[in-house]
Amino acid sequence: PALRAGIAETMKLLLQIALLSPVFALKTRLIVEEWSHKINASRQTMPAPCVGTKLKGGDFICDSVESLDQCNSKYTTTGEGEFLQCQMSGPNCLAVGPFCKEYLEVELEYLVVAGG
Repeated sequence: PALRAGIAETMKLLLQIALLSPVFALKTRLIVEEWSHKINASRQTMPAPCVGTKLKGGDFICDSVESLDQCNSKYTTTGEGEFLQCQMSGPNCLAVGPFCKEYLEVELEYLVVAGG
């Protein structure tokens, strides 16, 4: 909820600024609509399984990866029950997504009995 509220507030601020210039307004509206569409689309589809190991110690902490070669094999929490894959962004390891989901692996043992 806090992340979504922050995004909503940012979008409102951009739209308020856009009222100052018709050209800026059009460009800003298109950017905000595209951004909103991408966020909604990524949340409507089933997230892919998280890859690698979860970083412990906080939210959005991909920048704490000890070796940048390991960046793409880590993921972090958002603080709202969601997870983001870590990815390189320029020279930095950041929590840029995509959103992912932790799936539990369960191993079942069963016995098949003849006739039943």
